[in-house]
Amino acid sequence: MEQKEPIRNILKMHAISSGFAGALVSIFIPIYLLTLGHSLKEVMLFLITHNVILFTSAFGAVFISNKVGLVRTLWIRFGFLFLYLFLLYLLQTKTGFPLYLVAIVGGIEAAFYWIPLNVLFTRYAQTKAMAKQMSHFFVLPEAAGLFAPLIGGFVAALLGFPALFVFAFFVNALAIGFLRGLTQEKTHFQFSFKRFKEIWQRNKIYFVSEFFDNITEETVGIIFPIVAYMSLLSVTDVG
Repeated sequence: MEQKEPIRNILKMHAISSGFAGALVSIFIPIYLLTLGHSLKEVMLFLITHNVILFTSAFGAVFISNKVGLVRTLWIRFGFLFLYLFLLYLLQTKTGFPLYLVAIVGGIEAAFYWIPLNVLFTRYAQTKAMAKQMSHFFVLPEAAGLFAPLIGGFVAALLGFPALFVFAFFVNALAIGFLRGLTQEKTHFQFSFKRFKEIWQRNKIYFVSEFFDNITEETVGIIFPIVAYMSLLSVTDVG
């Protein structure tokens, strides 16, 4: 298989799953929880739990990648993603399972996505075309998700949030197909605090800027939709 074909599969999967499907539902999850009667405090605790689990599960994703490979770890991720969407769907049935359980599953699926994805992209990216492929890695998901919030808002307003989660389920099922063209890549990650300290000291400015960039993204992507919804009271307007 040519080197360019795996990178195309990675970019297509990333654009569909993270770009379109992610933008389709992500900003509406806090709003969905509010419509179910959860308080703003509970929603914020849900989001905090999700992000804390994402960080801690990254170490688990590294361990699993060492054991079964990067592509199989992505398959596991999709399993957690479908479970996450299913649990979100079940919340409206008042089954009584704790909200933090949904946040935990969501955090795990995110960690099991970003760790193997970034490593696979780095391995398959062509040196001569690195700049172009890197731009595609960032731009294609943004382009794919450009109108996704608007579509998600209409689906949620017309058919309800459960229908939105079902829609996202099938979109992600489509993205899985691109994993079939990828070979099983083994990894041998070894975490070292000494090595991390050396990297931190050499690249401190990049770590700090990335930290604040993530805070900005969280504010715009999560806090703003909540404020907009509480002001406008319309999921279509938020989309």
